[in-house]
Amino acid sequence: MLKEHPEIKQGWYSRQFSIINLVEEISSVTFSALISKFSVFALIEKEPDDKMVSQGQIKLLNNDSVLFTFDIQYDFDNKARTRNIVKFNGLAIPTPGKFVVQLFANEAMISSKEVACNLMASLQHTATSS
Repeated sequence: MLKEHPEIKQGWYSRQFSIINLVEEISSVTFSALISKFSVFALIEKEPDDKMVSQGQIKLLNNDSVLFTFDIQYDFDNKARTRNIVKFNGLAIPTPGKFVVQLFANEAMISSKEVACNLMASLQHTATSS
């Protein structure tokens, strides 16, 4: 069964990746909150009995509501690992709670990443008299 690879080692020219601006939490004074330009990166490792080409899916959820589903294909090209990068130019998170990215291979979830979505207290300016 395909599995998420625990290391990030594959890149365009150098075969190395730099992960910059990793989202650990989403905080906003209002919801819907907009996440501008972000990417989902997955490095997948093939088990010996897996096919060279497999079907998969990436799902983005806000709490239990599916925001986006994207079909992907894992093509190992006779290698032990492959990667998928899905780029987004923006996504609205409708409600506080959690934002979840799920990765599927052959209809089975192989990885999930959850990010907290918190409502921040708004900054209120109050006038004081002396």
